[in-house]
Amino acid sequence: MTNPHTWMISFVRERELLYSMKHIHNFFQKLADHDCRLTSKNELGFAAIWQQYRASAAISSWAGKRSTAFQQTLQAGISETLCHETQLYCQRRPELLTFHIYSMATSELLRGLNCMVTLSPTTGYLLLTIDHERFFNGTPAGLAKYRYWVDLLRITYQSWQSIYTYNFDHMGSPTTHPTWHQVRALQISRITDFQMIAPELVARWGAEQLFDAPAWKVERLHDGGALLIPEPPFFISTAKNCSLDAVTRHVGLALPASSTQ
Repeated sequence: MTNPHTWMISFVRERELLYSMKHIHNFFQKLADHDCRLTSKNELGFAAIWQQYRASAAISSWAGKRSTAFQQTLQAGISETLCHETQLYCQRRPELLTFHIYSMATSELLRGLNCMVTLSPTTGYLLLTIDHERFFNGTPAGLAKYRYWVDLLRITYQSWQSIYTYNFDHMGSPTTHPTWHQVRALQISRITDFQMIAPELVARWGAEQLFDAPAWKVERLHDGGALLIPEPPFFISTAKNCSLDAVTRHVGLALPASSTQ
């Protein structure tokens, strides 16, 4: 049985930043500017209204409601409850802060997308979770939602100046996945289905090698880092000859044991 969820882990440079109200608010605001509504995980009232909005036959049927009774609910922004919970989180410093992101885009292609984010200062990363089986497929709407998801990952990378963002696939032993200390030391031993890497890791792997890799997508980011997707997602077909193993060999990292047996 396959797992319907995708987990993305984004390692920050300094773990203490995940308790910084300034940095968290900056992250929240960039998400809100991308037409997202951010709520705490306990706001059941908003979730119920949003479920109706997502399931409605046409967005046009909600146009009047968005401008009247539901104006304060169905719009991009940060909920008061989440703002209050975040202040307490920064003051009391519990292990985790979890919140939900809802796309409030009026496009029919993007309507209904939501995901969850957890800040984990102890482990030094943010965990972003989405139900890929529900949202991503080969239809125009499924492809648009996938692109929107990648945009959210870009915002996360840019907001926190992350060192390493990758697809946590639960494959291999726990030692297969790096710790914050290993990431800080640039000790990344494998390539996954998706990664965004900081400029220093690009230099470590070799910029010329990396940007010339036989990957489905390799893109230079605004800060000199890289977005690397070795193979297209399962719902996208391509005539391009690309594979995770080929990219791994090209960059010069060790192949997973399953690939060498």
